[in-house]
Amino acid sequence: MSDINIDLMEYSSDALAQAAYVSSDATAPVAYTHFKLNEDAASTAVDDTGSGDNDGTSVGNTSAYSVVGKILDAFEFNGTNETVTADAIATNTQSDTTGSVSWWQKTSDINDVIWAWGDADGNAYMQANQNANKLNVILRETGGQQFNFLVNHDVNDGEWWHFVVVQNGTQVVIYTNGALETDITRSVTTDEGAWLADAVFDRFNLAARDYNSGGDASFWAGTIDDWRYYKNTALTLAQVQEIYNSGNGTESELAINLQSYSESTIKTQGSYSLKGVAVTTDSLNDTLTKTL
Repeated sequence: MSDINIDLMEYSSDALAQAAYVSSDATAPVAYTHFKLNEDAASTAVDDTGSGDNDGTSVGNTSAYSVVGKILDAFEFNGTNETVTADAIATNTQSDTTGSVSWWQKTSDINDVIWAWGDADGNAYMQANQNANKLNVILRETGGQQFNFLVNHDVNDGEWWHFVVVQNGTQVVIYTNGALETDITRSVTTDEGAWLADAVFDRFNLAARDYNSGGDASFWAGTIDDWRYYKNTALTLAQVQEIYNSGNGTESELAINLQSYSESTIKTQGSYSLKGVAVTTDSLNDTLTKTL
């Protein structure tokens, strides 16, 4: 693991303040669905570590997908037949009017659907896909597209990109690599406030789409890491930046949230050094302890 950079340190000699203190910058909520995609086994089980427990299933063993990721491991999809399905996500988010989708991706190809909610028997889907090298976000109901937004960056450069798509109840907002995206072509704006509750979805895929009796199709070739969905939650810029930069995001820019110790406890350590304990371990297998 690379060096750890501490970007916040606070200390108080007041016992009540120390008892209540965890961290003043822990802003991101717990994801409803969180596929860390660290599996590497002779198994098709893909664990959802979020609060919804919507576990997924890969086509073929996860050992065939596992590669070095942006955060620990990731899944690399072949663009031919590999996907992760998790239909419970579609079932359990049918009433959502707001929400946020966050993920890392890397690809060198011009190709198809990165993730999608779909209606197996109807002409409706919500998806992120690549269109002429660029990220495309679409919501289609049976009556037609409600929104279609194209982010004007070439993302098939073989580098890691982080995206967050947020429906705040009024419009879709997109963040690219921790910053608010402003270079967007909005080709369809029928209902910019539409979201999952505006259609009936019963399928969910990573790296493919299943809708309108077509089965799994439009397979994506590339790598996905740390896919998250925040149910009925419109992430703020500060929360997006925490996911992108902190212990919930890239390990190379890890920001440790510190827990305070009382002055008397510090004195019992044999010196006046401060001991910091990582309390945000979302992207780590083990809690880190550092004596400073």
